[in-house]
Amino acid sequence: MVNRVVLVGRLTKDPELRYSNSNIPMVYFTVAVNRTFTDQNGQRQADFIGCVAFRKQAENMARFLGRGSQVAVEGRIQTRNYQGKDGNTVYVTEVVWVLINLNHNQRIITIIKIIITTILIKTLDKLIQLCKILLMTVHHSLILGKTSQVI
Repeated sequence: MVNRVVLVGRLTKDPELRYSNSNIPMVYFTVAVNRTFTDQNGQRQADFIGCVAFRKQAENMARFLGRGSQVAVEGRIQTRNYQGKDGNTVYVTEVVWVLINLNHNQRIITIIKIIITTILIKTLDKLIQLCKILLMTVHHSLILGKTSQVI
């Protein structure tokens, strides 16, 4: 069985670092993820998905991320329940962040570098071909020029 979730979205508010009863750092946060389709009015809707991070991941989130930060969350869905202040049972479904990827922008930068490098290589290849044609043309002109002078 597989329980794996991958989300890419934006934080809805600044992460607040908390500590569990056993003094483990943790952050509850919500990720806004755009749906792939639009509604009848042409508006793109979003889902707001509750997540939690623990230990170093939680500390890094609180230190480096804020409301609107883009995050890539890889984790698992977990359900739990607890007694609310009114005595009723509260059921929670959330994504537990297993793999941290704060630097989503670095992936984008790497992809852009690959694209630019590919374009430069193709451009350089065409430039080399043009130089070869130019050299051949100059070479032929010199040969023809010398030949016409000899005759």
